[in-house]
Amino acid sequence: MGIGGAPEGVLTAAAIRCLNGQMQGRLVVLEDWHRRRLEEIGIRDHHHVYSEKELASADDAIFVASGVTKGDLLEGVRLFGGRGARLVRHHVAQHPHRPVHRLRLHGA
Repeated sequence: MGIGGAPEGVLTAAAIRCLNGQMQGRLVVLEDWHRRRLEEIGIRDHHHVYSEKELASADDAIFVASGVTKGDLLEGVRLFGGRGARLVRHHVAQHPHRPVHRLRLHGA
């Protein structure tokens, strides 16, 4: 839970759909200009609770993440050897639900 931007909500919804999960989100109006901006783009009900399907409504979606720092889903970039070699892990998920791919790439 928390407040973030609408683009981040759409990215999160795409990832959640690819992982076959569920989420809900709504717009938070903190200032009058937020409400005016929403009305300008045709959104009248800023209390509406959106599902992941409403936020990322395409029939097909793909989500790709690369680990930069260590987290719950991915390890961070690991340096090894004397020549600056590195190991980067990637997570690729698609909707309609297909197998999740985890990639390990080595580079110098």
